[in-house]
Amino acid sequence: MKKRLFYLVMAGILTVPMLAGCIPAPVENAAPVNGEKPADEMTGEDVKPDNVFASDMFEITIPEDIVDVVEVETSHDRIDVYHKESKEAGFGGLELSVWAVGVPREYAGGPYVKIGQMNGGSGDEYDIVRGSATEIQWDYNLAEMPADFKKLDDAADAIIASVKGINGYTYEEGAGMRGEDLYGDVLARYVQAVNEEWDANKLESENIRSLIT
Repeated sequence: MKKRLFYLVMAGILTVPMLAGCIPAPVENAAPVNGEKPADEMTGEDVKPDNVFASDMFEITIPEDIVDVVEVETSHDRIDVYHKESKEAGFGGLELSVWAVGVPREYAGGPYVKIGQMNGGSGDEYDIVRGSATEIQWDYNLAEMPADFKKLDDAADAIIASVKGINGYTYEEGAGMRGEDLYGDVLARYVQAVNEEWDANKLESENIRSLIT
């Protein structure tokens, strides 16, 4: 009985090294399969810095030193920039808007000022306009504008200058605002009015009063 137990123990001891040789070694830093990047190197192609905000057509950059006091709302063709604290407190907080307006124009002066033009890949054209608030947008109980709101206000021109077309759209600052550009645009509308025989109501709605007889 003792001999049998001895043989079983010895057989178990001899078997362990043999089995150890069959266990595959851990794989470290395995090579990519089919040219794929390792998971830790894969990043999204559209990842933008925290201070860059985009609509479907264009983007703007907020200066890094004020990004924490700003709230930005985006839609297909528009970006609105707010002073976060004032907005949350119910005082509006709007500093500026950037809006891509197609033809026919959907704005007529007032708080909107044209700053350039944008073109799409299919030849579609847009006016890029800057919108501003018409009323005080911070707590009117305060004697003056909050300091961080003033920082945003001082940075407004830099934000407007950062407008950039994306997703196949190209933006040209100041385009369509020079004399020759404006003349061509106005002339084209007059020609269209004559060719399409616009009536007085149509001329009035298109703000071409000089053609009304």
